[in-house]
Amino acid sequence: MSMVIHQPSSDLLPFIEFFWYVNLKVPYQLERILPTGRLELIINFGDSFRLYDRANPERFTLQTESWLVGLQSEYLLNEPLGQTHMMGVRFRPGGFYAFHKLPAHELHNQIVPLESLWGSFATQVRECLLTERSLEARFALLERLLRS
Repeated sequence: MSMVIHQPSSDLLPFIEFFWYVNLKVPYQLERILPTGRLELIINFGDSFRLYDRANPERFTLQTESWLVGLQSEYLLNEPLGQTHMMGVRFRPGGFYAFHKLPAHELHNQIVPLESLWGSFATQVRECLLTERSLEARFALLERLLRS
């Protein structure tokens, strides 16, 4: 499977543009991810990623479980270290505020571990999603968890 897009239920449409799921081995080492103008929540089930510092490419941070990508004004330099297996939520402008009362400008050019925003709930979300057997069940569960 490569990539699946899932439209949220109507009550979440004002906040969420779409959910997505990826499970594949990418055919490249480095990628430049261009700014989208959206905040994105990513829950990783696969291998880690290196996120390189554009100013000093020798430095990187390791992205492992779950993180929030704030509004970016420059590209991200990313290196998958194995299997890319994750799901995510692309929020509409201002949509993330409904789930966490953090102004978007505080996340400008930031990649934030989800645990630092949601505490242990971030780990619970990831673990619950991992136990679901079907992709449809994962999307439904992620919607329910976001509503809570």
